[in-house]
Order: sequence, then structure tokens, then C-alpha cells
Amino acid sequence: MSITNEEIESLLYDGESSSLDFKRDQYLFEKASDSEKSELLKDILAFANAWRKTDAYILIGVEEVKGGRSKIVGVVHHIDDAILQQFVNLKTNRPVEFSYSAREFEGKQIGILHILSQKRPIFLKKDFGKLIRDAVYMRLGSSTKIANPDDTYQMGLKQKQENPLLDIQFGDQAKRSLLGDSLSLETCNIHLPEKGEIPDYYSRNSKGSGFIAFSDKINNEDYYREFAKFLYTYSLLQPISFVIVNSGGVLARDVRFEIEIPDADKKWQFCEKSDMPEQPTVEKNRFSMVSMKGIGPSSDLCASFTGDIWVISGGVDKVQPKSKEWTYNRLYFGSNMSSDIVLPIKIFADNLPEPIMKELKVHIEVEDQEWTVDKVVKIADQYADKQIVFD
Repeated sequence: MSITNEEIESLLYDGESSSLDFKRDQYLFEKASDSEKSELLKDILAFANAWRKTDAYILIGVEEVKGGRSKIVGVVHHIDDAILQQFVNLKTNRPVEFSYSAREFEGKQIGILHILSQKRPIFLKKDFGKLIRDAVYMRLGSSTKIANPDDTYQMGLKQKQENPLLDIQFGDQAKRSLLGDSLSLETCNIHLPEKGEIPDYYSRNSKGSGFIAFSDKINNEDYYREFAKFLYTYSLLQPISFVIVNSGGVLARDVRFEIEIPDADKKWQFCEKSDMPEQPTVEKNRFSMVSMKGIGPSSDLCASFTGDIWVISGGVDKVQPKSKEWTYNRLYFGSNMSSDIVLPIKIFADNLPEPIMKELKVHIEVEDQEWTVDKVVKIADQYADKQIVFD
């Protein structure tokens, strides 16, 4: 909250207004009565509530010269910023964004109260000195008044207009449609044979040799086992997508959301798309085993399990007014039993004064299936023959 000497010099030529005031003498504060301290408190509140497009300043130790350059007279002592912050913010309905700083200017000490543009209205929670509880003091030109109900209403209305109005829902990424705040999923918990019971794979042309002549490819002997793991994962975990909606008239910048779900019993499973198994193939390259997994756009959805808590996070760069944005990637979610889960979400944005809190709900219905070795092999062969791509 610093101000340059050049900015101070410019302010000296301005007249008192809704964003500027001059005080020849320092405010009475240390060892002062509540009535005396309330003069300083009233001025801070009035500028915080003022209609203005710029930051506001009160220059202390400056005598106003109407129609000319105001005169630096200086002060002999300053108010401690930390003490002043505590004095003000213990009394108001919300914290006031301001600072007090000491500055030497033209060889004299001046005090600078810097009051930022901020969320309004701000008022006292109880009477103090000459000030009345719940009254909204506001600077109007070079004077201070108590705001009327319409002023107060307009402050709240303008605040809403200056901030994006954000919401997050489930969405169908393929159809680009909104699915609301609740979702029902059907999944399958496949009980597979032990890995050692599943046989090696050999193509019909290789006759068990593990070798295909005149080809850079060789049999993937682990195909059946890889397919069993692949099918289990994609049957248990279902994709979910999120949509961030901005119904306001202001661009939302750097929008992020975070979900924290306690799971000491490990009932749930979340997985990023990049961590899902690749669909196996019956052949693999003879000379190169390098996987392309993970190459491509980085995920904008992240899932981690730490300290018995699932943490899901994601976001988008921006959401235009009256628009919506899907997260680029999908998240995969499942459970080994039918259940309901609540996802408590916090939505953040660079131009939101505080996070938005809401809940999404998921009902998951799980069917248990027992698969034999023969069934694993049969289904795996069908996928290989038809070259079905599973997603």
C-alpha cells in the first residue's frame, strides 16, 4: 500500500473529495477518549464506504489551500498501524482494508491513511464514542453523512455487479450439457481370478512361439492379465466432469475449486485420467517399449489421498460473463459398495472477495460380478477381434 512522492505531489494540487482529505493536525488517538477516537474511526469508515473509482487518501500534517497547492506543515508523532488496525477491525462488521504509514516529505513528517476500494457497506457492531451502531457513514464530496437505505442497498447491488457470479455443476462433456448438483452412477465391481490363474496370450498365427515372422511386433503375453486389470478399473470407476458457470456480468479470472473428503475407511476411489490404465493390445513393439502415456496437455483436475482425506482440485483460466467452461479433463470416481457421497466444494477466483461454498452429491450403485478365467479370456478376445476402443 505504498505511495510515491510524485503521487503525493499530485494530491497536493487536488481538492478534498470522496477520495481525498487533508488534516492539518494529527488525530487524537493515544490516551484519547472514545469520543475523540471516534473522529478518526468515522473518517476511515466514511472513505471505505464512499462512491469512488480510486483508492482514498487522508494526508495528515497537510493544510488545505483551496485552488492551489496544499501546504505541508508536518506532525510531531504518528499512530502505530498495527494498533490502529486492531482498534478499527474489532469494531466493524467486516475487516476494513486500509493502512497508516509515516513519510518524510519536504523535510517534514506527514501521516498517510490509505483506504482501498473494498466490499461495502461497512458499519460498527455497537456504539462507540459519537458513532452509532449499524449506521453506514460515507464520504460524499468533502463532507461525511450517514447513508440512507437506498445508498446502502445500492452499495450491496454494485458489489454484486463488480464480482463474477460463479457456480459449479456436474456436466456431460460429450454433449456439453449441464447435469446439475447431483449425479447417479452405475458401476460394476468385478471379482477377478488370481493373476497367476490367467494364462499367457498367444496369437492364432504364432502357434505359441511368441514370435510373429516378418514383423516389428511380438505377442503381448500379458495381454489377458493387462486386460483384466483394465476392465476392472474401467468398470469400477466412472468419469465425471465439472462445469463452472458465470451468470454475472464480470469476467472471472483464474477460477479454481477444491474438494476435501474424509475417507478413513477408504470407501471411495478417485483417479485422474492420466492414472487410468491404457487399453492393452495383443501385440507390442519388438524394439521399443516406451509408453506415450502422460504426453499431451497437463491435467486440470488433480486427485490425491493424504492423511485419510481425498483432495480434489481443478480450475480454468477464465470464465466469460454469461458463459460456462468445462474442465479440460475428466475425473474417475467409484466405490466397491453402493453409497452416497457429498462433495463439499470451495470456489476461488482472483476477483472474488471470498470463496463460494456449495455441495455436490453423488449416488453410486454398485453391482458385484464374479468372473472366471474363461470369461476374462472370452471378453478379451472379443475386444481384440473387434478392435474396440474403451473409454
